Amino acid sequence: MTNTRLYIFSVLLAILLVSGCTQTTVDTPIDRSLLDVQERGKLIVGSAIPYEPMEMFDENGEAIGLDIDIIREVASRLGVEIEIIDYDWDDLFTAVQSGEVDIGISSMTITAERSEVMLFSIPYFNGGQVIVTTDSNEDIKGPEDLAEKKVGAQEGTTCEDVAHEYAREGNVLTFGNAEGLVTDLLNGDFDAFIVDYVSAVNRVKENPGIKIVGEPLTQEFYGMPTKMGNIALMDEINEILREMKREGRLKEIEDKWLK
Repeated sequence: MTNTRLYIFSVLLAILLVSGCTQTTVDTPIDRSLLDVQERGKLIVGSAIPYEPMEMFDENGEAIGLDIDIIREVASRLGVEIEIIDYDWDDLFTAVQSGEVDIGISSMTITAERSEVMLFSIPYFNGGQVIVTTDSNEDIKGPEDLAEKKVGAQEGTTCEDVAHEYAREGNVLTFGNAEGLVTDLLNGDFDAFIVDYVSAVNRVKENPGIKIVGEPLTQEFYGMPTKMGNIALMDEINEILREMKREGRLKEIEDKWLK
């Protein structure tokens, strides 16, 4: 083989080798979730109102509450305006998953099932179960004091599970709904009842003579969901939530509405 032919053969072989090693690549979709919000100049938020004191309307029809204060500050730190859209509870999940809203906030518990279809923020609030008793009761200072007490709870709920965990067998009184718990407590039918934190706060505000004892007994963390794939937006929101927690701002907002 002549030098010329050898050279041509080497070039062709090199081309074939390069071509054989080249793979067709699929373009990765660009995550514009944060850029879209910034360019729009507005964060579109979905909520299911009311669930006092987390979200509700004031006399002027403006959304207020613990959740609303948090998301307004998040939008402010993002440097954008905010638009809050009120949905029915089930429709809110659809709006988040479809991207109709940028993010949802509505006392939404982070669960494994929900996390399969939505991207959740880090937790910003613990709405777990608490003990409620009368103002005059000095015997119950924590869950360890429930063993010999009669404890009320709504049947078929996690509140009932917690009551059975701390009270002795036979001392747990269950009810079809939670509406009569306060009346029965004040009547002396039982010594305390278990209910979720937000519901407990509402009952204490509306009914003089009862109080919340201690901190939540369980962890039921609330988070803000967005559409799957909105990683850039969620990363920025998570960083803002971490800043608000470090600065004590989340606690300030919680105390404003719950204390």
